[in-house]
Amino acid sequence: MIIERLIAGLPDRSRPQLASMRIKGIERRKVAPNDKEIQHFINAIDEEFLRREAPPKSGWTSGAQGDPRYLMSEGQRVGVVQRMETHRHSNGDVYLAEVLGQPLPEQFRHVDDARHAVDNAFAALLKTGSDPSD
Repeated sequence: MIIERLIAGLPDRSRPQLASMRIKGIERRKVAPNDKEIQHFINAIDEEFLRREAPPKSGWTSGAQGDPRYLMSEGQRVGVVQRMETHRHSNGDVYLAEVLGQPLPEQFRHVDDARHAVDNAFAALLKTGSDPSD
């Protein structure tokens, strides 16, 4: 399948290429939210980013400009914030936020706002014991 070939080539891609591929996957997921192959592809990109750096056991990863930032909890990726496009005067919310693979309903203008939303959404899930991926 095409997705498996793309995944096999991820280690040979640059960080900007991976970020771009992740954005395209997210855009495709918006059209087909239940397509498991697309989610598998996005997850593989996330795993490749995390393979390239030593993520913290808990807390946010760092990275180059344009890289997705991952919220880690006990060594597991639980949240992601990624800039979907460059800031301009004409656009507003450019950061996508996800918790456990599920996009939050809003986008954000500032990365710190997106991170706070992910932190709060994950804390709420821990408190209620629910999992949005069910």
